[in-house]
Amino acid sequence: MIVRLAAPAMLLALALSECTPASDMGDDLGVQQTSDAVATASAGAEADGGARDIKVENDLYSFQYSYPAAVGAVPELAQLLDARAREGEQGLAKLAKQARQDARENGFPYNAYSQNTEWKVIGRTPEWISLVADVSSYSGGAHGIYGIDPVLWDRDAKRTVQPLTLFTSPDALYDAVEERFCKKLDAERAKRRGPTEEASEAADNPTVDEFDQCPPMSDLAIEVKAKGKVFDTIVMYAGPYVAGPYVEGAYEIPVPVDVAVREAVKPEYRKAFGG
Repeated sequence: MIVRLAAPAMLLALALSECTPASDMGDDLGVQQTSDAVATASAGAEADGGARDIKVENDLYSFQYSYPAAVGAVPELAQLLDARAREGEQGLAKLAKQARQDARENGFPYNAYSQNTEWKVIGRTPEWISLVADVSSYSGGAHGIYGIDPVLWDRDAKRTVQPLTLFTSPDALYDAVEERFCKKLDAERAKRRGPTEEASEAADNPTVDEFDQCPPMSDLAIEVKAKGKVFDTIVMYAGPYVAGPYVEGAYEIPVPVDVAVREAVKPEYRKAFGG
């Protein structure tokens, strides 16, 4: 899942993509093909079932990738995320090498690229493990970019799926949460922005700035959380430039699961939402 950003984001897109085990990329990257840290983490996933905290830093790039012990305890899931780590570092190295070469050819300094992925478990039910990765990257410019990668691990099928696939459609989910989400989003924006003349004028102006509107479902990501054995909260995530300017940061608006949300869930998955 790619969270909408104002500028091209190749590194973030790479980090958020559904990765499969990487094939050999050759030795022409100018750095070790796969760092010892990543290789060790991958090899150890089945052996000890522990957490991973991979850190690689050199003149070309900085790469960090982690997940908790709860993920390492599921061998197939750990293998998948280890494969993502390998592919993520290799892709970062390739982009960074090209950027450094371009910088040298054009006579300007090269600032090392970076990519950081931190996986967290945000819910567990008998059928699912809900995870989300906080992903950030830097590839030059005034500031880095960031977003999230939410996934669900199907315990029986031993595969990942996107949270939205549990619902009859994105529109059905949005219809179920829109009123509550938009109201909470406006309240949070008001806290961050404070009272302004512009906000007062916008209330009387039919032409509302895009950062005062409620974003459509297509611009949002969702996290599915559980405190107990069923999913009880949908978090609507609006990344930078979606619900406000970059300086305001991302908006994460929790919406409790209710009857309307359960009705938007596909019948075969409603048990996981307490239905």
